[in-house]
Amino acid sequence: MKAKCPTNVAKFPFDTQECIFLFFNCGLSTSELIVSPVSDKAKLDWYTPNSDWTLLDHSTFVETKNNFSTFNVKLRIKRQSLYYVVMMILPTLLFALLNPLVFVIPVESGERVSLAMTILLSYAIFLTLVSAAIPTSSNPMCVLLAVMITIILLSDLMVVSVIVISKYYFEENAAEINSPLKRLANWSMKKKRNVVLPMEHHKKEIDDIDDNITGKDVANALDCVCLCVFYIAIVVCLIAYFIYVSI
Repeated sequence: MKAKCPTNVAKFPFDTQECIFLFFNCGLSTSELIVSPVSDKAKLDWYTPNSDWTLLDHSTFVETKNNFSTFNVKLRIKRQSLYYVVMMILPTLLFALLNPLVFVIPVESGERVSLAMTILLSYAIFLTLVSAAIPTSSNPMCVLLAVMITIILLSDLMVVSVIVISKYYFEENAAEINSPLKRLANWSMKKKRNVVLPMEHHKKEIDDIDDNITGKDVANALDCVCLCVFYIAIVVCLIAYFIYVSI
């Protein structure tokens, strides 16, 4: 006999599945046949260990359903996750932590956009390859797949951010730069210099921002902000996933 049972792959590859198999004689009611168990555990005389699953429980019990005495076998199995951790989760972590480093590369090198696009395409190809190993189910959906999709969306945003920052870096006309970006660049420059100015010079400094801030200053400030924001978003996403699968 071959049997199937519904599965919950939300915590894949750290999931545990529980299946209950019912055996009964459909021609004999409880007035003619009552099943009684010999043992509270299923016999494993003919059981063969599986390389992908670990058997946690194999209990048996008897109950009455629809006037029939049924013999029930409950199996609890846990997926062996080492293969999926090495082949899927670790590469995902490496791609996720490597991607924001594009904001550290100098703009003058001309390699920012190409590196960001290379990482994005590499991760897209990787996601295509591993999608065959992820169980296809929408109810519920595999959370690991949602994490991968979130990381690839963040990678898309990084490519856009790199392009925008490069545009500001080579901006020669300071009048074309928005005032909030100039204030961000001014705040970033003061943090780096760690300079404390007297209060009477504060207003004058704000009035002179448009004259002192260049496109390179804005680009450097945006680099710091994007590096921190994307790393925080990735770390939060990964921590949320590991907390969910550990519950």
